[in-house]
Amino acid sequence: MSSSILIADDDPVVRRGLRCVFAQAGYSVVEASDGQEALDKALSGAAKIMLLDIEMPTLNGFEVCYKLRHLEVNGRLPVIMLTGCDQIEDIRHGLVNGADLYLTKPISTKEILRNVRSILLTN
Repeated sequence: MSSSILIADDDPVVRRGLRCVFAQAGYSVVEASDGQEALDKALSGAAKIMLLDIEMPTLNGFEVCYKLRHLEVNGRLPVIMLTGCDQIEDIRHGLVNGADLYLTKPISTKEILRNVRSILLTN
């Protein structure tokens, strides 16, 4: 059985592109289009790792990560923030709120796959 990846991004084009990348690499994919849906799916245990955008409706990625870290009941879900927000303050805020890694778009397919594989192997 393959590892499941939760892709949380309000942009359907980004979700579709990432879904294709991970499906071709043998992963199953769960998607969320807003922050509340991402938090609900993360807490349900639907995935082994989450790729989380910052700018989303209902809850932003910082809020999702913060709430997830304070509500997790089934272990610690690794979170990679994958976003276009590239300011130092954003990066610091993401890591302080519990992200395991902070990557900025655009990102190469090889780099995102390498990072996901690395985190899944260590968790």
